[in-house]
Amino acid sequence: MSRRTTIVLTIALVLTTIFGVCLLAEVRTVQRPGWFWQIQDKDMLEIGLIGAVGFAFPLIVRFVGEGGAGRGKVAVSLVLLVLLSFSLQLALAFAEKRKVAGLSDRIVRAGHSEFARTAGKGARPTELVRSYEELVKADDQRYARSKPPGQLLIYVLMADLAVKLATFLLPLVAALVILPLFWLATEVGPPGGALWPPLLYVLAPPTALVTLHLDQSVYPLLSTTLWALAARAGRARRAVLAWGAALGALAWGCLFVSFSLLPALLLAGFFAWSTAAVAHPGSDRWGRLARLFLGALLAFLALVVLAWWGLGYDMGQRWQDAMAHHRQWKRWDGTLNDTVRYAIINSVEFCYWLGFPLLALFALDAAWGFQRLVDRLRAWRRGPAGPKTDPPSDPCDRGEPLLELSGLATALLLLSMAVLGTTKSEVARLWIFVIPAVALAASRCLARLPGEERDPVATVVAGVQLLWMFLLKAKQDFR
Repeated sequence: MSRRTTIVLTIALVLTTIFGVCLLAEVRTVQRPGWFWQIQDKDMLEIGLIGAVGFAFPLIVRFVGEGGAGRGKVAVSLVLLVLLSFSLQLALAFAEKRKVAGLSDRIVRAGHSEFARTAGKGARPTELVRSYEELVKADDQRYARSKPPGQLLIYVLMADLAVKLATFLLPLVAALVILPLFWLATEVGPPGGALWPPLLYVLAPPTALVTLHLDQSVYPLLSTTLWALAARAGRARRAVLAWGAALGALAWGCLFVSFSLLPALLLAGFFAWSTAAVAHPGSDRWGRLARLFLGALLAFLALVVLAWWGLGYDMGQRWQDAMAHHRQWKRWDGTLNDTVRYAIINSVEFCYWLGFPLLALFALDAAWGFQRLVDRLRAWRRGPAGPKTDPPSDPCDRGEPLLELSGLATALLLLSMAVLGTTKSEVARLWIFVIPAVALAASRCLARLPGEERDPVATVVAGVQLLWMFLLKAKQDFR
């Protein structure tokens, strides 16, 4: 293990210890009124159910680490990860000793319960879209006014289910993010390490604590599927326009559910471009890319026009109204002071909730990508006549240099969201859809470790992440 990796991981463990002790002692650190969840004791440190999950976890880590041998073993590993994600969400909620109410309160009394109440009024999906602008003007509508109609439609589709059944459905949907993330990892992840990103994703606290929100279930499922489809479309050798059309249709679907997913479209463009640049070298590359993005644009615009013509849904107008409502709701004045202050606050909150070991692996991969980019730019400036110095070898290299920059691209996306966004905190929920890309980058950092060091480091990371998740649940849960 390199000296830099050792130092960074050691710092991550020290920070986890410091903040963990402060949480247990109920000493405030980053918690400040108005922008961070406050410390509260849930009296659940003795719950044996969490201990049982933690005991089984190293075995699952080991099994997943060896999952690359054989399709059958990979399939079993994926099922195990889905079950682990689902069981973690339920176990942490049931540990509050409120049974199903520990989960269902989020959908019927707190959180975004407004959507469930509105959906329960029995509106037909088509009529809901047609009359959406009138509906959101009602006094009892606050959240829906800042969203496109797709979000409310999902609640309408669940309205016919009993509350208890819907309470278990969303955690299952959240766990299914593992499947498109595995697909994405097979397209752009480290060789033989496609199971690591799903495992690291399950270990991120927001994926298990911010339950019964579409931000935690549907949004990551959409964003990760979009990225996997983009990476696959970039490699397509036939029917490039059709692949592009599928990509554009899914991009429209993302924005129909939430405008918060707009940044996901940018990362999808990166994955499509980076895979196409390697799969199709030579002069034909740009022609294929042009056809791919043309197909995506035409499909996207076609759906915009069809929704406007058939249902009276004007995506552009809904965007303007939603953003205006959001700025008014958040009292966002757009001053430099507010922009800088909340860029820092949002970044701190996201890093704190992500977990320091996962953050460390992600930061190391982004730094590696930046180093590779600088080395290649220097080589390009020297030209063919200059001294030839190759960049440092990368054990994750699939012969696709651009994919080395995926961690850096994700870091830049998060930075732009922090600076250009108009939200004040709560990014532990709002930015969950980016965590699959963070896990993908972190897995590349793990893959660079020597084989004899990888499993022990991964097990320590897994254990510390699980401990941090449990501490947040016990002392600083997401309400």
